[in-house]
Amino acid sequence: MLGSTNLSAAETPAGAEPAADTSDDSTMEWLIEKRHDWSDRFHSMAASIDEYFAGEDSLGLENKSYVRLRLGARWEEGERVGEDTDLKVRIDLPITKKRWKLFIENQLDEFEDFDSRNRADLIRPESRDDSFYGGISGEKETENWQLRPELGVKLRFPVDLFTRFRATRPIEIEGPWEGQFRQSVYYFHQEGFGARSRLSFQRPWGDQFLWRTSSEAEWQDEGEEFNLAQVFGLNHILNEDQALAYEVGLLGERDPSLKLSSYYANVRFRQRLHEDWLFFDVIPGVSWPRDKDFDSVVSLTARVEILFSKGL
Repeated sequence: MLGSTNLSAAETPAGAEPAADTSDDSTMEWLIEKRHDWSDRFHSMAASIDEYFAGEDSLGLENKSYVRLRLGARWEEGERVGEDTDLKVRIDLPITKKRWKLFIENQLDEFEDFDSRNRADLIRPESRDDSFYGGISGEKETENWQLRPELGVKLRFPVDLFTRFRATRPIEIEGPWEGQFRQSVYYFHQEGFGARSRLSFQRPWGDQFLWRTSSEAEWQDEGEEFNLAQVFGLNHILNEDQALAYEVGLLGERDPSLKLSSYYANVRFRQRLHEDWLFFDVIPGVSWPRDKDFDSVVSLTARVEILFSKGL
């Protein structure tokens, strides 16, 4: 995704073929079999919802539904080893692209911890909202903008109605640079108003490197929070199955005046274990948080990521 220093299957070099899997290990065979089985079940479920709302025309369209499971642990200097696990679900219903679409998802960006959203080595499951949300969304493209209004509800007691509006605009720059601006405005009945702005740029360097930078600002009515982030990253493709992502960033907040809350640096090593759906990450890092008088705090994160999707 533009502006993010996180590596994903989509960032594998074009034309690269996954390494052949010659292992006879029964555990790996069991994992592959179970993963394909659950991917088929999940895709069939989403396709059935498509049919229910718009008929059988959906059968010929690509379904982008997926489940991402990340299992791992994180050690931080001065703390015990903690959980680094999360589950992300997205159901996309493309048969209604000419009308309003139905969406179901969890872990909305609006409730994700600001630091976690801008740091590859941090998840903070204790601050995550695992509720599911559903609703309808529209999509309209103009000459310069992609607009997406949404209306939905929290599928858990207490019910919380919400609406949000997202606008995305590409930024044309001469040469190899490309950019993107994103704006999101939202209202949750229980949480109040909020807004988020993000400006991102990236530039490829040869066949192995991709330079990235992003600036983000977030305001939330509840608690009168205002957060800022500036992140610089460099992705380095080592080979068809391995990559590195170097990242440095600064995080700020208004309390009540603007101030630096922390700055950090980390290196993410990603190993593709099987095709484009099973990965292993190791992320050593160091941060300098204000609440610890900007003393250095060393950390180490290790996790396995599994993608459940029919197309992978």
